[in-house]
Amino acid sequence: MTILLHFDNPTQFTVLVDGKERARIRKMAENWRLFRTDQERYSDVDVTTAIRDHRKLHTIIREILAIDPA
Repeated sequence: MTILLHFDNPTQFTVLVDGKERARIRKMAENWRLFRTDQERYSDVDVTTAIRDHRKLHTIIREILAIDPA
């Protein structure tokens, strides 16, 4: 399983899991928010504290998207 963060612009990343878009991370004011885009359920999570810590962000993405660890 591969999680890829695609840089769209300075205020947005697309979260791809095994090549499929599953979420977006957007900067809104001073906070970074993760939004699911896979239509399973709506989630909006503040990931500001994790945006510069790859491992922490990876863990949050797995939890929010309910991805089994590889």
